[in-house]
Amino acid sequence: MQTQPSVVGTDADTVIITTEQLLGMPEDQYMSAPQLLFFESLLLHELDEARQRHSQARQTIQDRPAVSDVSDWASAEEERASALSHAERNHQLCRKIAKALERIHDESYGWCEVTGEPIGLKRLLSRPTTSLCIEEKQRQEAKELHHHKARGAA
Repeated sequence: MQTQPSVVGTDADTVIITTEQLLGMPEDQYMSAPQLLFFESLLLHELDEARQRHSQARQTIQDRPAVSDVSDWASAEEERASALSHAERNHQLCRKIAKALERIHDESYGWCEVTGEPIGLKRLLSRPTTSLCIEEKQRQEAKELHHHKARGAA
């Protein structure tokens, strides 16, 4: 479980709750200001890490070592292809985090975008960018599996 949250914003008096405090809060405090600050801090930390990984991957892509051996060249190309995949994955993660931060600011964060039901703190801790409750995600996955099986049988 992630326990990253720290101080957010410019107000030095702002205190972010811990993961334990978050999980110990009563249900009627779901997505209250302290909880939104907790997740905002968590997401900002993840955004910073994703941007750093993206930058490192881009640097690997741009580096072209001088190699004369065909097997060294092939290894370098494989490393660049892997870095490209990592860069794309981190770029997509940055976009998902930005969308989650938007939901925090419009106060729709933590609520399933399909059903309107609470997503749940434990699910948000394990997947802070999610916008679906577990039940809706399972429904979508079952529908995709059914569609995939139906297409395979045709």
